[in-house]
Amino acid sequence: MSEAADATEPGPIRVLMANISGVPAELLAVMIASQPDMLLVGQVDDQVDLLLAVGEGVDVLIFGAPATQPLPGVCSNLLAEFPDLRIVVLAATGEAAALYWLGLRRRRLGAPTAASLKRQIRGAFRLNPVE
Repeated sequence: MSEAADATEPGPIRVLMANISGVPAELLAVMIASQPDMLLVGQVDDQVDLLLAVGEGVDVLIFGAPATQPLPGVCSNLLAEFPDLRIVVLAATGEAAALYWLGLRRRRLGAPTAASLKRQIRGAFRLNPVE
């Protein structure tokens, strides 16, 4: 395969999980690992590790957040520093999710299911940041 062909073929969607633990983290990891176009690059629970991991190259961050704080401050800081990053925030209750991207644009995702999360990760990756 030529270098020109390699340049046009996108690599896997690099996904990082943060602030998610226990069974939900295990389920998400299995779901992501089963997708041929996604790569789980890690799971972090600490803000320093989060910043380091995103700096290494992440396309989509899945971030667990309390229902009382739909967009944790660290997420807005990450979007300011990494404008190509997409963040899927999952409420700790599992009842809602939202997608954030450049300029704190937001799209409600509703109740997350495995199928809807896979669609949203792929959609977030392909999203035009200025739309």
